[in-house]
Amino acid sequence: MNELLRIVVVLTIVTVVSTALLSLVYTMTKPLIERSNANQFQQQLKAIFPLSDSAKKIGNKFEVYHGSNLLGYASLAEAKGYSSTIQLLVGLDPSGTVKGIAIISQQETPGLGSKIIESTFLDQFKGLSKDSIALTKDGGMVDGIAGATISSRALTESIRITVAGIS
Repeated sequence: MNELLRIVVVLTIVTVVSTALLSLVYTMTKPLIERSNANQFQQQLKAIFPLSDSAKKIGNKFEVYHGSNLLGYASLAEAKGYSSTIQLLVGLDPSGTVKGIAIISQQETPGLGSKIIESTFLDQFKGLSKDSIALTKDGGMVDGIAGATISSRALTESIRITVAGIS
């Protein structure tokens, strides 16, 4: 019985110490992670709106400015691809057409679905309105990636829904 009690006490101490250390590390790194995410967002925003110097969050979208001039709108979006959740930033000009798309994170199949990050795919969305955003096989104007239909369709649908929600 004493041996069992000793094992329980040791395991409890190890668990408490491990939890405390993990909590401490989380508390110390949380501001760094948040700052890194904010910097990444700013870089992605700059990729779509090179002249931007500020962004104001309104609801689930951002108004993007250069001084007091409205450059357009941006919104974060997610799509469930073939093997991961794809996080992206969708930018629209003031008229509601796509200005650019930036992929924030994805873990799609290397060599197939991961091609969604390439400019040859993403540039197809530039200048499109919500009614044109669909794969060509679905009646739209976007050519999907051969062998990556699920990733292509998921990203395209997410962009279409996001554009419809912003404009």
